[in-house]
Amino acid sequence: MLRERLPEPVAKSLSARPPRLVDTSFVDKELRGHLSDRLFKVETIHGKAAFLYVLIEHKSAPDGKVGWQLLRYLGEILKQWVKENPTWDRLPAIVPFVFYHGEREWKIPNEFLHLVDFEESWRPYLLDFRFPVLDLGAIPDR
Repeated sequence: MLRERLPEPVAKSLSARPPRLVDTSFVDKELRGHLSDRLFKVETIHGKAAFLYVLIEHKSAPDGKVGWQLLRYLGEILKQWVKENPTWDRLPAIVPFVFYHGEREWKIPNEFLHLVDFEESWRPYLLDFRFPVLDLGAIPDR
């Protein structure tokens, strides 16, 4: 199901190898509130290692600061990866993905930069990333 919901360019570039669940016990206790979140190690069709981070939101309404939460998790994941790979040359790609199961429809922009108050001319120099959102409430029951 995960592969079907990823952005097409990401899904198409994944190898046929199944994703491998990664232990996330290294994540800071303050961030560990989402025990149902999942981190998967994947391989691309070009043999590169990457990660898919799945944030599962069980809140009744969308959290407008989910981009901040994702950024913190991504930082923790990379911090651990660098610790385990001290001779690294390049960091692995991490694609964050949000599964939302709440009462209200998800209407929040799925990008980090909407949280930042900035001058428009600064945009090219600021950190930004997008995250796919699967609003389970928007999927019709069969």
